[in-house]
Amino acid sequence: MPLLKLNLLGRPEVKLDDKVIELVSHKAQALLYYLAVTQQTHSRQGLAGLLWSDLDESAARRNLRVELLKLRNEVDAFLLTTRDTIAFDRESNYALDVAFFERNLTGKEPTFAQLQEVVACYRGDFLEDFHTRDAPLFEEWVTNEQERLRQLARHAMLRLTLHYIQQAAYDSGIACINQLLKREPWLEEAHQLLMRLLALSGQRSAALAQYEICSQILNDEFGVPPSDETNALYDQIEQGEIGAELQVTATPPPTASPPPRAATPLPPPFQAPPPLLHFVGRTEQFATLHQHLTTANGKRLCALVGMGGVGKTTLATHIAHTLRADFVDGVLWAYAAGSEPLDILGGWAQAYGYDFSSISDVENRAAALRGVLAEKQILFALDDVRSMARVRPLLVGGARSATLLTTRDLDVATALGSHIYSLEAMTPQEGTELLARILGEERVAAELEATHTICSLLHHLPLAVEITAQRLLSRPRRRLADMARRLQDVQERLDLAISDRAVRTSFMVSWESLDSELRRVFALLGVFQGRSFAPPALAHLAALDVYSAEDRLFALTALSLLTEEAEDRYRQHPLLADFALEQLGDQNDAPVRMAAYYLGFAQDHQTNYTALQPEWENLMASMETAHARQEWRLVLDYADTLTEPWFTRARYGEARQAYLWMQGAAERLADNAALATCCLKWGQACIEQYDYDEADALLLRSLTLHQRHGLQAGVAHTQYHRARIALERAQYDLADELLQESQAQFIHLQDQAGISVTMYQQALLAYRRGRLAVSRELCQRILAMKADADPFSSRLPTLRLLADIDLEEEAYETAEMHCKQALALCEQLHNRSELAGVYYSLTVVARCQMNFAAAKKFAQQALELCDLTGNRGDKALTLHELSRIHVSAGNYALAIQSSEESYDLLVAVQDYFNMVYILRQLGEAHSAAGEYDKAKAAWKKAYTIAQSQHHPLTEQIQAKLC
Repeated sequence: MPLLKLNLLGRPEVKLDDKVIELVSHKAQALLYYLAVTQQTHSRQGLAGLLWSDLDESAARRNLRVELLKLRNEVDAFLLTTRDTIAFDRESNYALDVAFFERNLTGKEPTFAQLQEVVACYRGDFLEDFHTRDAPLFEEWVTNEQERLRQLARHAMLRLTLHYIQQAAYDSGIACINQLLKREPWLEEAHQLLMRLLALSGQRSAALAQYEICSQILNDEFGVPPSDETNALYDQIEQGEIGAELQVTATPPPTASPPPRAATPLPPPFQAPPPLLHFVGRTEQFATLHQHLTTANGKRLCALVGMGGVGKTTLATHIAHTLRADFVDGVLWAYAAGSEPLDILGGWAQAYGYDFSSISDVENRAAALRGVLAEKQILFALDDVRSMARVRPLLVGGARSATLLTTRDLDVATALGSHIYSLEAMTPQEGTELLARILGEERVAAELEATHTICSLLHHLPLAVEITAQRLLSRPRRRLADMARRLQDVQERLDLAISDRAVRTSFMVSWESLDSELRRVFALLGVFQGRSFAPPALAHLAALDVYSAEDRLFALTALSLLTEEAEDRYRQHPLLADFALEQLGDQNDAPVRMAAYYLGFAQDHQTNYTALQPEWENLMASMETAHARQEWRLVLDYADTLTEPWFTRARYGEARQAYLWMQGAAERLADNAALATCCLKWGQACIEQYDYDEADALLLRSLTLHQRHGLQAGVAHTQYHRARIALERAQYDLADELLQESQAQFIHLQDQAGISVTMYQQALLAYRRGRLAVSRELCQRILAMKADADPFSSRLPTLRLLADIDLEEEAYETAEMHCKQALALCEQLHNRSELAGVYYSLTVVARCQMNFAAAKKFAQQALELCDLTGNRGDKALTLHELSRIHVSAGNYALAIQSSEESYDLLVAVQDYFNMVYILRQLGEAHSAAGEYDKAKAAWKKAYTIAQSQHHPLTEQIQAKLC
């Protein structure tokens, strides 16, 4: 079979047994290049869209067939085609320079010979000067590949140049770095290396002249001066501290003792990676580390511990540059995971002018170096430590030195006696700041919402945020909103990569270090999708006892693949959870087993709200999983189990979402009773959030279903809730009619709880109509009912209503008594749904008693609960009370603001009855502020509403307008 050569770095060239193939069609060439580089099987539909995105599908596929025919005439033996797919045959006899280039730069650290080969292989940018008309998606792919490969080439040339410096092959180094500067003349790091090379080769004047060239280019391109590091290098060269005369290699004697050092001392080495232009945050960690690393009596061995991509190396680099002046004898750096300890020790020795190549074992070389460095003040940085055995020989610093290591393995850091700093993801503010540092304040400010979305989707993992920012930087026309939409896809998030940095690769390093059992457990953790969980849940999923499950959780926590939270709970970073779920695979039944476990948990703890509290996320996610997996009976069981805690704990938003899933399950199972119950409870949840239109529609459907199937109890409850809506809409006659009908049915069913709740609504109706004596008599009848006949469903609001009646009659002490009874009952029943209302009533009582400090305290408690539960009605009423308090204190602007916010909330929930009170108060606030026209306008609006509602304040407000 002939050999197909594809040289795509630089101007593309295709040869078949050294004979150049001329493909006239650009689209045919583009198709071949795309298939060869991606090494994947592609659908014909996808390829047609890639190359002809401006055409409809049929025309695009027709063009694809034409171009494929042209391609097959030349390289048919290298293609695999079916009716629906096309792929490049990876088993065929071919050579692809891109594959060779990447293969030698990924995985292990490339050797000197490999670096020479890949640099020679990189003839220029990927598909240089190759363009395809009317194929923007293909052009975007080419641009992405160009940037990725360009960065790989840049790092390779920098690394090769460093090798040339180590071997004193300065001419080769100069040629290599000049080649890089020809492509990227603005790369300051390359200018620094060229200056150093020229100085080392005796060309001091040329080295200084190179500084001027660098300065001019940086000013022309970016409008910035050279960095402090470049300026320091210039000063060293100018003062003769770097030059050919300093390169003296000592020859060690045939013993293990330290060889004599070069006669002329070398400048202190500084081996840390280049300074970071975009470092943000970590202020607290840095301050503490600075103290530990530089204080004489401090702990001089510190470890940065955290998951892959969390920014350990970034922080270590920042520390190395910032503390450079504190360590006068140098900063030594080593990539502990990828380099042999013997080589690291040898390199460190060379940095001080010693040659330890004759000492061939690690322990003796370490001992020799320890003797050399005993009195020096050095900062050692060991990056990516994975093994104690490999890192112990590298701890060669004396009493004046300090060591900083980065690792994912907490056990290794602990065993070494390190002072441990656990790094977590950035804060939302730091994530936004990092994007702004890279992309510019203006670009981020223009799409601030998209910026926050990007950071949130990436869960503020520094590596992921930085890669995203760098990709956006290289694509100045791409909108941040477009990137945010792409990152909604889990695969897009895990596939984030630029140059040799990639999110998935970072996670894969940890994955490959696990044994088979830990891999199994780690993958199972993906079902929690970054939510907090307790060991018994994992034990159930992994079929382990709790003790064994905890043992594995401890191991994963030590490897920074999990975070331990308070009270024996754990949480995985959401991006790690995405990766774990990917390892689990789609066919695993773990999500369904999770759903079954949490249903059992909910059934066992239905009224134990303390136990339910930390598991709400898992409960809702499990119900959603059951729905997604079409486990319909499981969905209905969840709704039946959680209905009582949803309403008791005022979790109405969750309830509404859950009833949507329940509706689908009931319809699939043709379970009419369940569907009728679903509509009833769903409508009730809508009422609690003042969404009366949706509630009305659901309750009408509920009524139809219950009547059709003879479910009388359901009819009674439905009519009761419809009466509630009518009452809130001031449709008092309709409310009275529905309440009488509902109560009659409850009496027929001998449902005492139903009778009591309808009596409460009748009492509320009487109160709204100004019939206080009737309302009080009904309230007292409810409270006189036996407790076992009323499961407290009406006693709480009844006590509050009595307090309201007391306030109308200015019986403040009695009102306070009723409020405190309601508060005690809320605490006894763990009922949060009524608690905000109780605090509101206490606010009113305290204000009427002129106890404004207590009133403000109760109001704040009410507002916090309202925000937590989404209770807009009670929030509006509480704001109304705050307005009255502000008026009493002379804070008229705050009073007006509170009233206006309250009014807006009541408009949103269509509470016309209470709008009258709020508008009356708004008028009072304006009047107190001397804004009489505005006061009159508010009262006029209040009077119009009061008339339409037959409101008890109608005459009082009319009097204000006279």
